[in-house]
Amino acid sequence: SFFALMVRGCFLCLFVTMMVSFSCGQSGMDYIMIDDFSVGTPTLVVVIPANPSFPIINTAFTTDATIIGGERDLELYVAEGAANGVLTSGVASGQFTCATPNGAAGYSLLQYDGRDGSINLNPTGLGGVDLTSGGLAYAFRAGIEADLRTNVTITVYSYETSSCKGQIAVSGNNAVNEYFLNFSSFSGSCDFSNVGAIQVDVEMEYNTDVLITSVTTYGVLPPSPSQTRTPTATQTVTPDSYSASRTPAPTPSQ
Repeated sequence: SFFALMVRGCFLCLFVTMMVSFSCGQSGMDYIMIDDFSVGTPTLVVVIPANPSFPIINTAFTTDATIIGGERDLELYVAEGAANGVLTSGVASGQFTCATPNGAAGYSLLQYDGRDGSINLNPTGLGGVDLTSGGLAYAFRAGIEADLRTNVTITVYSYETSSCKGQIAVSGNNAVNEYFLNFSSFSGSCDFSNVGAIQVDVEMEYNTDVLITSVTTYGVLPPSPSQTRTPTATQTVTPDSYSASRTPAPTPSQ
């Protein structure tokens, strides 16, 4: 009927409006690149032995100027699993990846605490980085893919005794999704304007594959210079300046 068509048309218009608002609602920019994974780390591989003693831990360290603090520390931690199970974690082709087989679990840890060649945390290793970029950045942004639901936890350390944690619930849809983790959502006590270390902890449950494309800070666009001139009581006219009304030149004396 005509009424049904009208209702359907109105609903379609409302749906399109909502979709446009949603897609355009996130307006901002990246500020600090934590890691774009352009520099690789050889894949860590753990093959669970016949009589394992858990945990089984492998580590690797990669230094490069493109990584915040100049170094990425990677740890593969195997908590449980059956013999001959294979777990992996590494960086290649612009991506961090980690994987577990069915019946094995653990986690991968990406640690950014300066150049120390150690997985032992140095909570002041970054020297007091301002993750807010002067108050403009308010979140972490990460591209993450997983084949099963999992969690990625980011821990921020400021000073030697202060830390806070925030968690990303990753959907298991086999597609890279963009996640924003607001600083205000973190629990604990830390100063995001004075950061000494950052850790990214990826949970690896049974038969889970996880991929991360990048981790950055994200915030509002910086304010643009004002185009409006502030009026003054008097204004001197020069060849390069603009005046709403010029003072007439005096008439030459006869």
